[in-house]
Amino acid sequence: MKMKKILSCIALFFVLSLFSNQAHANQDFLEKDYLKMMEIIKEAVINGYTDEEIVKLQEVTKFKADYTEEEINDFLVDNIYDKESEESRRQELEKVGGIELSEDDKEVIEFDDGTFMVLSNQLEYEDATLITPFATGTYNAGYGLINTNKKEFWGIYLAARAELKTFFTLHKDKVNITSVTRGNSTANFPTTLQVHSTKAVTNNAKSVKSQGSYTRVNGVVIGSQPIGSTHSFDLDTTIKITKVSGNRVTINRNNVYRGK
Repeated sequence: MKMKKILSCIALFFVLSLFSNQAHANQDFLEKDYLKMMEIIKEAVINGYTDEEIVKLQEVTKFKADYTEEEINDFLVDNIYDKESEESRRQELEKVGGIELSEDDKEVIEFDDGTFMVLSNQLEYEDATLITPFATGTYNAGYGLINTNKKEFWGIYLAARAELKTFFTLHKDKVNITSVTRGNSTANFPTTLQVHSTKAVTNNAKSVKSQGSYTRVNGVVIGSQPIGSTHSFDLDTTIKITKVSGNRVTINRNNVYRGK
């Protein structure tokens, strides 16, 4: 009788070991496929694909078909959205410091876990019928323009987008900021984005500045208190008149991301 119990225990241990080894193997395959997919997503984002287009990419749909929702969620929770991974990303950003972008520039910051951050900025006329001459940086006085300073954080999907939209009018002797908004700032569950403030820091001068303050939370916010790992940062935009010729005004734009 005792021998039967021992054999039963050995058999059970063998079955459990098989399941454990299989689960570990699945996690290994999942991680390799995840990193491969993240490379595809990164290239698509750099090339201007929209959120809707990225979720329809063949590599993304295949990844979701090959693994269960539970397997994917467990992997993300253990390897991407855990506090250790968030701290590692924060330390990497600290090494970089503030990131400064010039005219209509774009910069991608990659992390070891496959996630990445995209910083970009864009200038356009408020009047959508006008074509903005990006290459020159010179515009007619009296026209309204919009500068968009943007930060996106990407995992398997767009986790969060923070925008600082600065609406301004050019004059020959000053820049007048008419409005500063959060633009299309958004986040997708389980990530939350808090927009603390958007404001004009200096205004009605030859050099003006706007600023937005944000906190990205890998979790939820309850009663204004973040539950989960957090990352706080500012987006700054400086617009400076550098030359005036007749009714034409040349400006320099400086967009900055600064982690806290």
